[in-house]
Amino acid sequence: MGRWLEATAYVAHRLLDRAGFPSTPAIDHRRTTALASAYDAATMTYRLRSLFAPNYGPNAALVSAGRMPLARVNALARNNVWAEELLSGFASHAVGTGVQSNSQYTPPIGNNGKPLLDDDAVEAKRQELNRLFMDWWDDADADGINSLGGLHWLIARGVRQGGDVYVRLRPRRLEDGLTVPLQLQVLSTEFCPYEKNEDLGNGRKIIMGQEYDALGKCVAFWFYREHPGEHAVSNDPDKLVRVPAKDVIHCFRRVMPGQVRGEWAIIRAVMLLNDVDEYEAAELWRKKGAAMFGGIIYAPDSTKAPGLFGESVEVDEQSTTDGQAIDVGSAQYRAGKQAIAQIDVTPGMFPVLPPGFDFKLMDPADVGPNFAAFMRWQMLKAAKAGGLTYAQLTGDMSGENYSASRVAQVDQRRNLEPWVWEVIIYQFCRPVWQAFCDAAVMSNAIQLPGYARNKRAAQRAAHYPQGWSWVDPLKEVQAAILAIRAGLKSPQMVINELGFNPIDVEREIVEWNKRADRDKRIATIDPRRVTQNGQAVGELSAKPPSEDPENGEVDPEAPPQRASGGGRRG
Repeated sequence: MGRWLEATAYVAHRLLDRAGFPSTPAIDHRRTTALASAYDAATMTYRLRSLFAPNYGPNAALVSAGRMPLARVNALARNNVWAEELLSGFASHAVGTGVQSNSQYTPPIGNNGKPLLDDDAVEAKRQELNRLFMDWWDDADADGINSLGGLHWLIARGVRQGGDVYVRLRPRRLEDGLTVPLQLQVLSTEFCPYEKNEDLGNGRKIIMGQEYDALGKCVAFWFYREHPGEHAVSNDPDKLVRVPAKDVIHCFRRVMPGQVRGEWAIIRAVMLLNDVDEYEAAELWRKKGAAMFGGIIYAPDSTKAPGLFGESVEVDEQSTTDGQAIDVGSAQYRAGKQAIAQIDVTPGMFPVLPPGFDFKLMDPADVGPNFAAFMRWQMLKAAKAGGLTYAQLTGDMSGENYSASRVAQVDQRRNLEPWVWEVIIYQFCRPVWQAFCDAAVMSNAIQLPGYARNKRAAQRAAHYPQGWSWVDPLKEVQAAILAIRAGLKSPQMVINELGFNPIDVEREIVEWNKRADRDKRIATIDPRRVTQNGQAVGELSAKPPSEDPENGEVDPEAPPQRASGGGRRG
């Protein structure tokens, strides 16, 4: 019906146009609507009239919203258990205890056409840089509260809650005693004002506190000296400070082209969580109010009220029973009798009522069987809006089985992976590693030949997010071994999925085997000595079956070594 009316209106307006009647903006709007009505979403039917759909760009939408969405998200995070879990739970699943970074330092080619360092020297430099980075791991926080892994979690949660997190690179003095003279200061999104939007001329502009040049490159950020929501302790807390972009790391999730600041991750669940909280509170108060009344006494005479053990008490407007005033005028009538008083009933008590009095126990209505189903559906929507599964949000594992749980977690992890790699690793871990290498070389904490000649090659690194726990470790380890043996995966790929560096795992296995051989220990998990089924490989002895300890040569008569899944670390 709606489409027919719009089409009729369009034809009518065309006829009026030809007849010489003037056009108006309202008429043009109706014409446009009629032409676009091939799509249901473009029509003005009764089902869509209440849908507010302003044609905002990604940045204009954030500016028009102001600070109210963030304030409401913060309020829910403080007071709503589900909102807090959506934020903290997501951060824990995304980064765990932190993302590990390992050097892939590659020296440049010398004038003689050969690398400046041989392979052994390159590996030694990589390990030296890795050890230096792990020593700096505990010095990274400018506030001295978290390790670098703790900052990973803080940034993940901050981006989910506020949309943005800013990290200032803070150079330090050599006499400060840090491993590397560099620290990181994490700032919440409130430090950069949404309200600061200016045209600086010559193509330069400021959008939501971020300054851009004529080419659209971010060149600076404008920050408050203090958090605008805290009590001011400085002389000029509202003053904005311009900080060059090279000294700032900006972390946010971009979901639309041209977007320069992030939106609040649980914004789509704010109204839902608040409504569910109020509904649950209403049910709780209804049950609580009903539980306050054990029963009601009905008396035939409004001037007499039962005493504690059944004796009659004369009452009026000012009289009291058990120290409480009785308002006869406000008594309610039921079945021709007037409820005028109430007595306290304790366990094991049998109150005696005078003739004509009646006692009725309260029987409050239950919430019914639909309450749990309704709440489950609301929590499903909230979990989806926050990037968690229903079981992760609520802890309710009823009705879950292995297959359903694994499918849900695989789907959730598929959504988590791009978030971790784009926001945490690309936007944060990568520039932090580069700044760390610069500070380490400039402070002479390490010598990296050819660093100035090719910084990109010298700063190469591999980043390993913490692996997710398996739903069924036995099945998944067996599947990984089968995939490796079938050539579908390499051992390095499986170790990477667990969040470990394959080179570190291999080195630890070699060191463990050397200590076992030195101490003449024979472990049943040693694939050189024992098969997967527990059978001995050759003769169990302190001598490794494939090596001669005197000259280190391979024994040709020794049985072949068996492959194992020993790359997994507990």
